[in-house]
Amino acid sequence: MIIKRIFYTLLTLILSPVFIFLVIFLGGILIGLTFLYNNKKTNDFILWLWTKLSLLCFRIKVTSIKGAELIPKGSCLFLFNHTSHVDILVLQNIIPSVRFGAKIELYKIPIFGYAMKRVGVLPIARNNLEEVKKIYNNAKMRTEHGERFALAPEGTRQFSPYDLGKFKSGPFIFAIEAGIPIIPVFLKGCYDVMPKTEFLPSLTRFIYPVEVEFGNPINVDENLIDDRDKMKLDLQNKTRIWFESRMH
Repeated sequence: MIIKRIFYTLLTLILSPVFIFLVIFLGGILIGLTFLYNNKKTNDFILWLWTKLSLLCFRIKVTSIKGAELIPKGSCLFLFNHTSHVDILVLQNIIPSVRFGAKIELYKIPIFGYAMKRVGVLPIARNNLEEVKKIYNNAKMRTEHGERFALAPEGTRQFSPYDLGKFKSGPFIFAIEAGIPIIPVFLKGCYDVMPKTEFLPSLTRFIYPVEVEFGNPINVDENLIDDRDKMKLDLQNKTRIWFESRMH
């Protein structure tokens, strides 16, 4: 048991710097390309490559993807249960064209932050509602061109994979204003890799299996079109019920 733990510890100490190198190296390439040739398909490929190599570093294997056929071809908003930093890596690898919302503090990280900005990641200022509305309004114009976004309805990672935090209003208001369907996404196994309390990946397994499930699109009820507050609550309730059904 001790030898096994030493092995996993050494493995993590070796692979963690590799992950940091990937962030710097591929982030630098991404920035350079966006200046020379800012093409979304090229950006998508680099993001896919970065996340694929990152998943290998964290020893993550996506063993199951359910409901992928339910994803519409046009613009939509993916809402996922947020329990780990690796949630984003998994989803970005499965859906290379998606763009996430990220707390604005991450933009201060050299190279990484600037690369996020260049490829269209949404900077979320949690304590500035007006700024959040401005960002969502800009993103709304991008949805008219078919762009897809992913946000965590809870706003932050949770301390347990079996509990849902309070949902923020922003993602649901965004879906209503943009007129796009919500696709709930349940991630199982990410918490085991790197829970909120840890700064490095867990040291107990060689491979971490992760399961992903997409739900049916949750559309705005046209009967509630004149009552935005009721519409928002309706979307929140439907999304929460779907997530809770996957946690038991």
